[in-house]
Amino acid sequence: MNLELNSPEATPRAIGTILASVMIVMWLFSLAFLTFPFGLGEGIIDGLQSVFGYSTGKTIGRVSATVLFIIIYPLVKYTIGSQKSYNTIIESYLKTPQENRGEIAGKGLSYLIISIIVFVVAIIIGGIAGTFL
Repeated sequence: MNLELNSPEATPRAIGTILASVMIVMWLFSLAFLTFPFGLGEGIIDGLQSVFGYSTGKTIGRVSATVLFIIIYPLVKYTIGSQKSYNTIIESYLKTPQENRGEIAGKGLSYLIISIIVFVVAIIIGGIAGTFL
């Protein structure tokens, strides 16, 4: 997989767009997990229950994540995931000296790891708060 400007192979751009969309969905779910136990999301929970009945939380989570992804993916694709944006980012990356490129990749990886940690912590805090409230 080569990073090239106007590459006919759209794989790197597509993977980046999917990854950005997934991280946004994770941040939205993290926010939901932190607010729902405190009564801020009761209307949303009631709405989900009226649509899904008494389905398992796993089913509701999968469907909700899929719907959010379907909404967010096009927004990301036509903004930060556009060919023009991708070319600008790759052009900047290719101008960066070789020794600094690992630093850039490290920043992206750290953002992903922080997103996952925040997501897990939000689930734990939301679960603990929901138990006691």
